[in-house]
Amino acid sequence: VLSFNVLNQSYMWPQVYNSYVAKEYRSWDYRLSLLQNTVTNPQFQSGIMCFQEMESKSFKQIWKPMFRQLGYDGEFIRKGTPGYWHDSKDAELIDGVSVFYDKSQFELIECEKFKIADYFNDTFENDYGMAMDRTAIGEILNSKNQVELIMVLRHLFTDKIIVVSNTHLYWKLSDIKLLQLIVILQALNRVQKRYPNSKVLFMGDFNSSPQSSVYKFLKNDKIETCHPDIAPFLVHPDKEFIENPVRSQSNVFDSIIAENDLFTCFTQHLFGIFDYIWFNSRDFRLTGFLSGVDTSYMKSISGLPNRDYPSDHIPLVAEFEIL
Repeated sequence: VLSFNVLNQSYMWPQVYNSYVAKEYRSWDYRLSLLQNTVTNPQFQSGIMCFQEMESKSFKQIWKPMFRQLGYDGEFIRKGTPGYWHDSKDAELIDGVSVFYDKSQFELIECEKFKIADYFNDTFENDYGMAMDRTAIGEILNSKNQVELIMVLRHLFTDKIIVVSNTHLYWKLSDIKLLQLIVILQALNRVQKRYPNSKVLFMGDFNSSPQSSVYKFLKNDKIETCHPDIAPFLVHPDKEFIENPVRSQSNVFDSIIAENDLFTCFTQHLFGIFDYIWFNSRDFRLTGFLSGVDTSYMKSISGLPNRDYPSDHIPLVAEFEIL
């Protein structure tokens, strides 16, 4: 499987990138060609491929036709229109998340995609075992445009059902990210209940370091109800912890997370691990993992993208044995 934030061209902010990325490498034409070469490289091309910051127009005109020729099918959901988006600007340039799957390996059973705020307002049923302040949570979520895509696939060679989740959480404010995660996990739990014995792969750009509440909740399968990122939104909690209903506590970085030079995103302003592929070790055995940049190369550059890397994120690729 692959997860990759491809850096939407609308987010190529001059104040962030112009100081260290040469003009020719900021060009969308240059980056698009390099992105296409990257994801079709046999080293990266995977049975399941998840992308964040994929532009709606590019999905329709470039990515879906390209992957169709390679024997894939895919789904996409566009983010809601952000407040700063002018009416005169083409909404098809707004980004979202997508999942592509190799039709020779997988059959699509179901696809659920939604704006996180809409799911909370219209569908969310609380399986967490404690009352939540829905008004306060709704006010926070309704101001954000993040989305979620859940795809249920049948693996043709084993007949196993795999639930794939791809998301891109808000870029700042840890309480918002944790609330978005809680909504997504509720949705994932409901999908998983419809498919007993299904196996979850939960991936994306979580905009969360290993020190964050989002990481802690996923890694430990629980977080303290007194944690400042969740406590204001719980109503008289009578338990010490709020628990993750999906239980996907392993991630592909587990054995190397302490390495100081490890990163999934590298700019002049940001460096570290923010992207993950989460799984349950009872369902999958991690047999291979490809991510990272040679240390000497990393020390020779000021950040990404550049001539060799088309995004400020690097692709994560993991190989699993289905148990």
